[in-house]
Amino acid sequence: MNNIGRKGILRVHNKMGDRFWNQGPAVFQKPKKRVRFLDQETGKDLVFTMVQIQEVNLQKLMGHEERAICLEEEKMALLNEVNELRYQLQTQKAESILRIEDLQVAICTEVAANMEAVTRAAELEKTLAEEKTKRMDAETRLLEQTRETSTLKNALAQERIDLEVQRRQWEEDKACLLEEHKQITSTMKETLIQTQKTLEKERLQWQQEKSSLVQTIESLKEIQRQWEEDKACLLEEHKQVTSTMKETLIQTQKTLEKERLQWQQEKSSLVQTLESLNKTLKEKQSVEESNDRLQERLLELEAEMEECLKKTKRRSMRKRFIQFFQRNRVTDSSIDY
Repeated sequence: MNNIGRKGILRVHNKMGDRFWNQGPAVFQKPKKRVRFLDQETGKDLVFTMVQIQEVNLQKLMGHEERAICLEEEKMALLNEVNELRYQLQTQKAESILRIEDLQVAICTEVAANMEAVTRAAELEKTLAEEKTKRMDAETRLLEQTRETSTLKNALAQERIDLEVQRRQWEEDKACLLEEHKQITSTMKETLIQTQKTLEKERLQWQQEKSSLVQTIESLKEIQRQWEEDKACLLEEHKQVTSTMKETLIQTQKTLEKERLQWQQEKSSLVQTLESLNKTLKEKQSVEESNDRLQERLLELEAEMEECLKKTKRRSMRKRFIQFFQRNRVTDSSIDY
């Protein structure tokens, strides 16, 4: 029998070997050469088909002894092949168990991951609920702040209206005070100008009288010794009054400038100015009293001059001298004013 026929017989007797597995005396060992692993279902179908095909030929060969021996040998080979197949099945089963265990570990890992994801989702839902609560609280506070803002806006609008009314009233008061200040300033300026003109006029007259008096000084040496002291006092007083007048003018200019810049203090400054004027009037009265005393002294001097000067032309000079002192008195009074 050729090799092809023997291989076909080995495949045909695949199931027959299972029938004699427990009857053989020999202990089958793991073959050194591994046969190709076949799928179990495919192998069974193939074996079943081959068995059906070869059964006819087997019936023809059953009568021959040689074929029986060959079949026995083939049976042993088939048994060895079946052993190999069983070994492969066990190996595949072990590998399948390991794969199942790996799959179970993977499933457990995935379940744990899913549980962690569920826990994380629950935490996220809790956080979301807290955020919603916070957002609602923030919206409530925002609504309250909006209401407060609206109330403050209304109050601010009313305050602006009140401030506008006060500003208009303030503008009216300011205009009145400025008008009053202008009138008073104008009056004071006119008074100062008139005073300056009067002083200039008196100064010119005084210069004229002085030139006239120079001509009479030689004839009045005796009298000059008597009224020299009075004249010195009058000149000193005149210097003081002039200095006071200058200081008053400077102070008045500063006061006017200050009043122009600080208009809010105009009323009080005007009151103080009026008080100062009253005081000046009182001082003027006292100066007039002093001038009266000087006039009495001049009358005494006039009497003395009448005794000394008997001529008519001397009498004219005496009148001019008296008029000079009277004008000085008027000048002093104007300066005090």
